[in-house]
Amino acid sequence: LRLHGCATWFYAQPGDPNVYYHRADAPAMPISNLCAMYPGLERERGSGPHGHGFRALYRLLEIVDLVVFIGFSFRDDDVMHVLLKSLADRRGDLRLLIVDSTYTEHNVASRLEEAARRSTFPAYVPEDGTIEALKLVYGVDAGFDETILSKCKAMLERKEN
Repeated sequence: LRLHGCATWFYAQPGDPNVYYHRADAPAMPISNLCAMYPGLERERGSGPHGHGFRALYRLLEIVDLVVFIGFSFRDDDVMHVLLKSLADRRGDLRLLIVDSTYTEHNVASRLEEAARRSTFPAYVPEDGTIEALKLVYGVDAGFDETILSKCKAMLERKEN
């Protein structure tokens, strides 16, 4: 899920609720039609398409066994509070795989603990062993996707045992 949109998501015109992907011609699109939300600068909290994305993330986090974060900084409280709330509400552990060139399990656990203190919702910080990290550079390191898939399989197999 891309919760904040990206530099290639645009509305066709102001007021259009639909978002269109313009990878090839993004530089030609008017910046006023850009569909990207910067945390804290959104006009209407919870509105679509971003609010829909946060709610979809919450529903998925309630049922999946493993979530993979690629390049997420763990600084956005909106995303962090959705994650922490889902961890508090769900039955069973959720495993987190962090794919980044700098973050470790300890960095992420620390950021989750800090976000939990700022949350107005019930929050649960994962226990040791449920967060793992791979130090990879997205799209640069050889075997990027194979490495991630192998790690996911190993984490899921450990969960079953």
